[in-house]
Amino acid sequence: MFRLCAILALASLSASLAIAQNPGNPVTVRADGLGSPIGLIADPFGDFIVSDTAGKQVWWVTTDGRKQVIARDQITVNHGLPWVSPSGIGWDVFANLIIITQRQTHKMTPKSTFTVMFTMDDVKGVALAPDGSLWFAGSDHPAVRHYDPFGTYIETMSWTAANNESTPYLIASSQAGDVYFVTSGPTAPTNVYKVTGKQGQLLFQTSFHAAGLAIDADGNLYFTGDQEGNVYKYSPSGAALENPFASGLDHPTGIAFGRNSDGSMNSRLFVVEGSGRLVELNSGDVSQRGAPIGFATATQATADLLKPGALTDAQRRVLDNVGNKNGRYDVGDLRAFLIQTTTLSPGARFGAGGKP
Repeated sequence: MFRLCAILALASLSASLAIAQNPGNPVTVRADGLGSPIGLIADPFGDFIVSDTAGKQVWWVTTDGRKQVIARDQITVNHGLPWVSPSGIGWDVFANLIIITQRQTHKMTPKSTFTVMFTMDDVKGVALAPDGSLWFAGSDHPAVRHYDPFGTYIETMSWTAANNESTPYLIASSQAGDVYFVTSGPTAPTNVYKVTGKQGQLLFQTSFHAAGLAIDADGNLYFTGDQEGNVYKYSPSGAALENPFASGLDHPTGIAFGRNSDGSMNSRLFVVEGSGRLVELNSGDVSQRGAPIGFATATQATADLLKPGALTDAQRRVLDNVGNKNGRYDVGDLRAFLIQTTTLSPGARFGAGGKP
């Protein structure tokens, strides 16, 4: 009996050590009670937004466990269509929260007003590119669609489908502007594509079902495998790195890097689990901070105009593009940005008449 107990204890210790050897282990629970979460994204101030598909609602969550519902189906019924199964979430260049539901894609402003961007069945994911444009992946006439910062349609990507795949459902952009999307099908593996020109080029296939995708500042890809309970890491070219990166998770879905209170990205990596928990991976072994998943805050945009350094050159170009388009970032661009983010009313003026 003593020998049996010793063997069981040794087996348990060996399993624990095996998990601990993965760079992303051990994990720490940061919040619980989030229903059936799918989407996860950091907000501009260091907290998180989580989409709860079963609860038909969206949560604001902090890393110390506080949480609050910020949107639900009862307050966002538009054109007679109920809000069904919120899934993908993301930011646009004006700090509006993009919320994807089964039938519509919604835009929630910083002041919690809602509009419908478009009505289209089964859009799954959204990504904000460094140039301020938005990319959407969806299975309604399977497509990856590209929109400008104001939500105007630009183009649809095409790709050569393989292995009976049918549904593009994850999409993300790197800091360099490389856009990746993921497809799958009833009898197909998960295929990872990279947008090249106007085409999606197959980069690699995985042996697991990818449920979430995040990208770090070096362009490395992090996937959750919901059926396997793991996180996997790949290089920008598709080479497997440190796999599994983390294991022992309970049906992990959304994955996202954290942000600091000033809006800058950090190297803390978080996952939501199907059981309703927000967990943080062992970020001590995450080698790089996350690629930007949201745009500059109004505070950063204002600070950079007074003393350059709060924005990147790419962000300044985007602000000029949504502003006066004169080839430089100036007070006119800041004013246009603040109006779009509802920080400044259209009638306000700088100087004696008002401040940004």
